Amino acid sequence: MLVLIYLAPLIMFSVAARRLPEIVRRIFRVTYSFLFLLALQGILRLMLYYDPPFDKVFEIFGTSIYTTVQSITFTGTLAWAESVRISAFTKGQIWVIAFVASMVTVHSVVATVFGKFLNQLDMKIKGGFKKEQYIILGDAESARTLIKDIIRHVKKPYIIFLPTDELKDDDPLYLRCRVEKTDYLEKISKRKKIHIVLLPDSEYSNLDRLYMLNDCGNSSLYVTAFLNNDVVRYHDLHIDNIENCVISVDQVLVEHFLKQSSPFELLKSRGAFSDGALPYQEQPFSLCVIGFGKIGQEFLLRSYETSSFLTADGSPSFEALVVDRFASVLEQGFVNNAPYFCENKMVEFLQTDVDSEAYFDAILKRADRLHQIVVAIGNTRENVAAALSICRFFDRLGCYENRPQIVVILSDSMVGAESLFKDYPNVKMMDFNEEIFNYADLIEAKIDGVAKQINDTYNQKSGRGKPWRKLGTYLQALNRSTFYDIHIKKELYGMCTAHEKERMKFLARYEHERWCAFTRSHGWKLLPLGELTQEEKDNYILKREQQKLHACLIPWDELDKLPQRTEGEIRSYDTANVEQALAYRDEEFADTE
Repeated sequence: MLVLIYLAPLIMFSVAARRLPEIVRRIFRVTYSFLFLLALQGILRLMLYYDPPFDKVFEIFGTSIYTTVQSITFTGTLAWAESVRISAFTKGQIWVIAFVASMVTVHSVVATVFGKFLNQLDMKIKGGFKKEQYIILGDAESARTLIKDIIRHVKKPYIIFLPTDELKDDDPLYLRCRVEKTDYLEKISKRKKIHIVLLPDSEYSNLDRLYMLNDCGNSSLYVTAFLNNDVVRYHDLHIDNIENCVISVDQVLVEHFLKQSSPFELLKSRGAFSDGALPYQEQPFSLCVIGFGKIGQEFLLRSYETSSFLTADGSPSFEALVVDRFASVLEQGFVNNAPYFCENKMVEFLQTDVDSEAYFDAILKRADRLHQIVVAIGNTRENVAAALSICRFFDRLGCYENRPQIVVILSDSMVGAESLFKDYPNVKMMDFNEEIFNYADLIEAKIDGVAKQINDTYNQKSGRGKPWRKLGTYLQALNRSTFYDIHIKKELYGMCTAHEKERMKFLARYEHERWCAFTRSHGWKLLPLGELTQEEKDNYILKREQQKLHACLIPWDELDKLPQRTEGEIRSYDTANVEQALAYRDEEFADTE
């Protein structure tokens, strides 16, 4: 009975406190065991006296404290239990309780003092039997979020963490994973399936690590690497020996936001598509970007890529205003990377301060056609203040319907930020939170599975494509963008009331325009037909990768003028993409969300 009274609370707490820090649970177990033995010893000694005076009670419990410490540290005896008239069975239970309490105490002390070493040793031993490993390199806070999500999705995963910052000796990460130095990447096994995530790095170290992993010859590696946004967007990296996904924090954040609020949805809500047999876009998607740093540039380019819908007269389907106090300098850097935007006037740059007269005049001029305003000036406080100023500006104009959506970039936490905009349902927050570091996107990567299918279909159709690994990061990203557009093609198809042949032709033209927008936003320009060499024409070579020139960056109706093996071959690729998109069932598409 005594053993049950002792063990029941101990077991109940262990079950109930699973999520508490291990050090808290150890302290409780030791404290509980000590107090239980102390109380038991004190009560048994008091049984020797009929009516002991207060000073005797004090003496008994003082002595009991000393002998209890001895009992649970194996430095004393249980003579105090022998001096009381109790049954042999009860004495046996006391011996069991004392032994368990001693083991709990010794284990807790050893685990606290040597826990880090013992746990890491245990991890290394287990690693030898695991066929699949997860290696995370980066700062502790970002890694914590990802590791927690891996544990939610994978049963007993074997995780190796390579911290780029200093960990405290009592950091809980030592209990969840094996911790090694960053040079561990050079020693990884070639006999195991390994998922590696290179979390964001302030330098360019991840690029060096990616090339090092590519050179190691381990074809069973799958690597997700966060790189600088300019590198990801404008460089075509070839990492051919391993499965890889190269991304940037800016791209992931913008993509996550566009899943919730895309230009297509905003245009639909404003009735921007015609009601005819074919849903032509009747007004351009109009964007204002206030603050043109990395996130502002990425938002503009992704919005351009995803709003390339067809207009009946062939007019531009996108326009943007960029407001920044250093606009002229930023414009030069921007058009140097994406020269297409220098040749047309769809993006206007305004160099002025926020809240200046020119600033409000520019917004007023576009107030009736703006769909979205992105506020990315600097830190959260500045962005929130600028967004509130814009809201009040539209209040004064008396605009209560068809207000543009205002996207506020939150670069850090600010208590009460959302409450400030509770009366403005058109205001949306896009915050730099740790949720982007998740198992589904960075490790499971179902999106890549669909993107590979898209590439395989193109290869079968063209007879000259490359396998996924040989594509380079630019073409891999292009296939992913085709996946992201599947649901838009399906919706556009549903909005068409023309007969099937006209529907498919309409969507094929749209697919070509979408491809052109993606290609231009990654720095490509038109290679005029007249500049193709005879060798290029004879071999149907329509692009110069090093110069980022492509002959297909022309209207869809003019594609048949280009050199091709059979008439209509180039157009057929767009049709194939549309057919493949429409063939996906909604439940298959939902699996990748």
